[in-house]
Amino acid sequence: SRGGKIILSEDVIKTKKKIYFGMPALDFEYQCEKTHVNVEGGTVYFNGRFEARRGVIMDIKGEAIFEDGVLFGPRCRVRIHNKGYFGRYIRVAHETQVFDSNFHFMERVDAPGYYPISRPVSIGSYCWIGNRCTVGPGTILPDYTTVASNSLVGKDFSKLNPYSIIGGIPAKLIREGWTRVWDTKREFEYQKREFAWYRKRYEK
Repeated sequence: SRGGKIILSEDVIKTKKKIYFGMPALDFEYQCEKTHVNVEGGTVYFNGRFEARRGVIMDIKGEAIFEDGVLFGPRCRVRIHNKGYFGRYIRVAHETQVFDSNFHFMERVDAPGYYPISRPVSIGSYCWIGNRCTVGPGTILPDYTTVASNSLVGKDFSKLNPYSIIGGIPAKLIREGWTRVWDTKREFEYQKREFAWYRKRYEK
């Protein structure tokens, strides 16, 4: 009734890939508030499996494209009023916000007038964004970029080499040659080596 559209790709329909909203998976997610998705006049494209955990708020008035395997952790905020692209197997940790538009207009005191407040956001495949980050208008992250927790990201990083870590306020290059362990089996093995409680639980 508000003119928004949600479009599922042929692959999603054919393979019955799931689109999850509000699913709790971690202990601290069960106390989160409800998940809200508002698609008002905008268009959302789901091209694969998608997860928005408990407490996520999504406000889509522009065009948002989500490739296969995108996951937003609890209490994330996603505001797409212009255009947002999210590549394959992205992980966005809890309480991070992704905005392609600021909330209020500003102008120069000595030159009043219209100054744009929105620019498209593009996040490449296999990016991992740590908790409590702000990803703002004009952000471009290449594939396999890791963003450290509590960082402010708001520019084009497309010239970065893959497997780079950025972080800080504002974010800048920290190191190269590092990536998240994406293989689930290897991650389980590392968890068992790191934590005794994890080993006991999964050996039962």
